[in-house]
Amino acid sequence: MKERYKLTIEPLTPVHIGTGVELTPLDYKVTSKLGTTDFKKNMYFKFSSDKILKRMIESGDTQKLAKFEEASVKGNMKELQSFFQQNLTCVDDLDYPCEVTNGFVKRYSENQGKDPYDNALKVYQIYRPEGLKTPVIPGSSLKGSIRTAVLNSILYNISDEKYGKLKDDFQEIRNDKDKPKFESKLQKALLGSYSDAKNDPFRAVQIADCSFSAKNSQIVGELYNVSLNKKNNEIEPIGIQIIAESIKGNLMGVAEKAETILLLDSDLLKTNQITKRITAKEIIKSCNEFFKTQFDNEFEEFYEFCESANCSKLDELDKQISNIVNANDNSFVIRVGRWSQVEFVTFGSDFRTPKTPKGKDGKPKGWGGTRTLFDYNGQYLPMGWCKCTIEKI
Repeated sequence: MKERYKLTIEPLTPVHIGTGVELTPLDYKVTSKLGTTDFKKNMYFKFSSDKILKRMIESGDTQKLAKFEEASVKGNMKELQSFFQQNLTCVDDLDYPCEVTNGFVKRYSENQGKDPYDNALKVYQIYRPEGLKTPVIPGSSLKGSIRTAVLNSILYNISDEKYGKLKDDFQEIRNDKDKPKFESKLQKALLGSYSDAKNDPFRAVQIADCSFSAKNSQIVGELYNVSLNKKNNEIEPIGIQIIAESIKGNLMGVAEKAETILLLDSDLLKTNQITKRITAKEIIKSCNEFFKTQFDNEFEEFYEFCESANCSKLDELDKQISNIVNANDNSFVIRVGRWSQVEFVTFGSDFRTPKTPKGKDGKPKGWGGTRTLFDYNGQYLPMGWCKCTIEKI
C-alpha cells in the first residue's frame, strides 16, 4: 500500500533547473512583435530554425532559401542570425515564449548588430521534457532537497557525544577523495545504518516530476555574483553577469502554482529492508527547521542591514518564509535548483569543505562570502525558494 499525497509547489523566487544547454541569439529573439501580432511588452521567443526552414521549403520560397544557403556557405553567423530573426513570423516557428526583465532587454538591445558568437548573450536554458513547452521541476530535485533537510534534522538532534565523534572523524580526513566516502557513511549512520541503495529509507519516498503551465510561468533575466559592502550596507555586484531562463516566483508578480504526487510506500517501510520510516510529518518539520535556519543565517549575513534600494524584495521573502514556517500547518519551505548556495544542499558547516578555485598564492579561496542573485527589474532575489503544501489523497 502506498500513501498518496498531493504536493503543491508555489515558487517564491526564480527557480532554475539547468540542462547544460546555452542558447545564443541564433536561437532566440526579444521583440514586442511577432509577424502581425503586437504584444504589450517585449517577450523572449525561443524559436526553431528547423521549423522556419521547413515552412519555407513547404511554401517553395526559393529566394529566401537561397539567402540561407549563401550565409551558411560563408559561415557568416551575423547573417544567419538576421535571416532567422527576420523570418520568425508565426507562432508555429516557436518552441516557447518567456517574459523578460528590463536589464536583459537593455543588454539585448545594446548587442544588436554584433556577432552572435563573439558578443553572444548566452542564456542558460531550463529543463523541459523533450517536445514540450512546459518547464518542469524534476521529482528527483524535490526529493533531493527534502533528503538534505531530513538528514540535517537528524544530525542536529543526535547526542552531543555521537555528534562530536562524527565531527572528529571528519576533521581527521586529509584526502579530498575520502570525503565523499565519509558523507556516504554519515548518511547511512543517520538513516539507520543501511547497507546499500535497496535499504535506503528514501527508496520508499517517490515524487513525480512537477510540470508548470507554459503560459505566465517563465522569465529570462540576469544574475549577479554579489557581496555586502558592510561599510555602507549596500549589495554590490562583483562578478560577471549570468543570463538564465527561470520559473517565476510570486515575488515577481503573478506566478503559477503546480501540483505533483508524493508517495510513501508503507508496505516497503514495514519490511526488514528499511530500518527507518520517513513520514509526511517528518518531511514538513525537517524542511521548515533546516531551510528556515539556513535562510536566517543568510539573511543576517547579507540582507538584514542592506540599505540598497534593490533589497526590499528580500524583506518580503523573509516575511513569507517566516509566515509559512510559523503557520504550523501542512506547508513547508524548500530551496531547489541551481544557484541555491552550498549551505542549502549539503550537511552543516562542521561537515562541509566545498571545493573553491585557487587564488594567486596557489591556495583555495574562501567560500560563503558572496551570493548569486537574480536581478528582477532592479530588485535582487535569491534563487530557488518554494512553498510546498502537502495534502493526503
